[in-house]
Amino acid sequence: MAAPILIIGAGLSGLVAAYRLHQQGREVRILEARDRAGGRIQTLRGKRDTPMELGATWIHPPHLRLRSLVDELGLELFPQYMAGAALYQAAMNHPPQTFEMPGDEPFFRVVGGTQRITDALLERLPEGCVHYGARVSELRTGADGDVELQLSGGDHVLKASQVVVTLPPQRWAGDVRFSPPLSDALIEVATATHTWMADSMKCAVEYERPWWRERGLSGALFSQQGPLIEFMDQCDFENQKFALCGFVNRGLIDGLEREQQIALIDAQLKQAFGSDALDYVGIELKAWQGELGVNEGLVPHQFNGHPELQRGYWGGRLYFAGTETAHPHGGFMEGAVIAAERVVAELVFDS
Repeated sequence: MAAPILIIGAGLSGLVAAYRLHQQGREVRILEARDRAGGRIQTLRGKRDTPMELGATWIHPPHLRLRSLVDELGLELFPQYMAGAALYQAAMNHPPQTFEMPGDEPFFRVVGGTQRITDALLERLPEGCVHYGARVSELRTGADGDVELQLSGGDHVLKASQVVVTLPPQRWAGDVRFSPPLSDALIEVATATHTWMADSMKCAVEYERPWWRERGLSGALFSQQGPLIEFMDQCDFENQKFALCGFVNRGLIDGLEREQQIALIDAQLKQAFGSDALDYVGIELKAWQGELGVNEGLVPHQFNGHPELQRGYWGGRLYFAGTETAHPHGGFMEGAVIAAERVVAELVFDS
């Protein structure tokens, strides 16, 4: 009996690849080191059950493959709320200035939260397809032509006919041993490939009412220094649950205790929006670097979609996917879908 195809990583690329292979009747399993699927998609439910995005959020008009997948999964999109004035702060403690956002093409969110995409993919995979807490430490070619996978923390070895690695390139280049070794050129590219979200910290603030809309504001706040540097309305599609969410300048609050971080954010919220902004139900922070475990400071999108990341290795038994391997749209959810579907086409061709 042929060994299954094994996918390392249950993020968007891994789930899309597994879904497409399952549609074609292929036996596939996913190994996920964490206790959850979704990768860099994570929709937190607040105290009022407000869906708040701590990871990937927006779908843009050029993201055609992702939009097609959303339609296929029976999900819906709605435009990001941008009606009303936006705020801009040149520096900390500077009073905000109001301005009107340009009327560019709208960008979209998923009704119910971005995580509905990965949840819908999971629902379409066989029960038990995803194995959680399974961290791969080594990949090697076996004498029988299969690929052997060694898991961390034990002697358990799995066999696969083909393997798709969807981890960020920096992660697999540093954490996984390959035998025979991968080329120096590939490792050099992988270790210098920027990891999407590695530099990011997000903040979500949940409210009982959308006070900013009541005041004719869009909820958008932009700052050159922060701690909040890009903040936007994150109310749900039905306008029944209310939040603001966006990105934090990590360099300004790294190393501080959570209470100190929140105190700085509170001070900016009050200065920018007034006392209404402090009347929140809950506040959440998430820094992605600790979870991703990769180096920071690389140029955004550096080496994303590099040809070395798109080739098959070990005679068509080893492939790399993930948004960082995609061209175009590397570093976006669209790139994750493009990478997964590219690899699936090559797997079927080679097998």
